[in-house]
Amino acid sequence: SSLNYSPVGWIGIASWLVIFGAGLVKAFFISSRRPFLIVVGGFSIFQLALHIVYGDEPFLYSMHFLPALVLIGCLSLIGRYRWYFAALMSVAIACNLVNNYGRFVEAVALVPLS
Repeated sequence: SSLNYSPVGWIGIASWLVIFGAGLVKAFFISSRRPFLIVVGGFSIFQLALHIVYGDEPFLYSMHFLPALVLIGCLSLIGRYRWYFAALMSVAIACNLVNNYGRFVEAVALVPLS
């Protein structure tokens, strides 16, 4: 199952969702960076439309969304709560490293060594 994560993985996912949500909220309140937000939003909408047409496998195209997701998440670092979100980003990075290492070990165990 693709939703079979460890508790550490779920903490990483929850942290990322909070960061991404805060970035989306910030995106609607920043008027000085409107052209930047139009480009990132347009890119995200285009990628979503492209993958609806061509994508049965989300993992195949997941790297196409990464730049837009990171840019939107980084918007949470603007404002007076930036240190809280920077700490939350550290938690997300640490949790995802632990979770991904576990997944990597599982994948290596599936490969025959002969």
